[in-house]
Amino acid sequence: MRFSQLRYFVAACRCGSLTKAAAEFQISQPALSKAVKALEEELEVELFRRAGKKLVLTEAGQVFWEKAESLLAHADRIARNMQDLGGKRNVVNIATMSPIGAYVVDGPVREFRKARPELKISVRETVKTEVLEEIKKERADVGILIVNRISREDFSVLPFARSRVVYCMRPEHPLAGREQLSFAELAPYPMILEQHDRKNMPAVEREMRRQGLFPRIILRTQQHNTAFQVLDGDTGYFVMRELAGMQDGVCTAELAEPLADLEIGLVWKKGKRLYSDTSQFVQFIEEEYQGKS
Repeated sequence: MRFSQLRYFVAACRCGSLTKAAAEFQISQPALSKAVKALEEELEVELFRRAGKKLVLTEAGQVFWEKAESLLAHADRIARNMQDLGGKRNVVNIATMSPIGAYVVDGPVREFRKARPELKISVRETVKTEVLEEIKKERADVGILIVNRISREDFSVLPFARSRVVYCMRPEHPLAGREQLSFAELAPYPMILEQHDRKNMPAVEREMRRQGLFPRIILRTQQHNTAFQVLDGDTGYFVMRELAGMQDGVCTAELAEPLADLEIGLVWKKGKRLYSDTSQFVQFIEEEYQGKS
């Protein structure tokens, strides 16, 4: 059994597709299938079965997936420990979430790169739940997230910046020019919302419904570029203030709502010993950003 086989198998489980897993490793699909088949033969158990075009884990496959992830995570931790002890790691793995990815790369990460050009900074942007999972499984050294509702029992949290959700609109919008707006005033107008988690309703929509309002949602999207392209007429878009400031031809208004206040911070696994390079990044953020927003 080789680690490469385990990594291929875990990727196939995560992607639900041998083809997608092969693309992730930049190898051919037959080569990956052959490696997984060899793993099944060595273990003398079927890990996958086909259901039409879908790849479905068997019961044994589900158990092995959990064991394989644990084994790979442990191997990665050992490798990182040895690299750290040898002073050869020189990398900080950061996971972040939309909508703050652009802010993270253009702000704290860029400034730290200037201060420590010899270090490699790897940033992966995904949804909040996956960022927390990456941190738990130690595939990411640290996360940069909106931390308003992050559990302090499971994670160490270092808030270092504040932001707000603002309402974006084109100059022709009937409410353009207003400095502050409430959900009650915005409910009659068509709106675009960010939605990154299919299981949970966007926070804006949830709060509006809690207030007895019925928002006119024309688009739910993960892509800011798409949202700003669609934005016209009397349509509005709720987004973080810093991202709105990067756009040409839009007006913004503050939201007179408590959930508009955002706290941004570093997040890492509770009780985890940070590697020296990651500790330097945390110290840099604390010294350069904390308390200055």
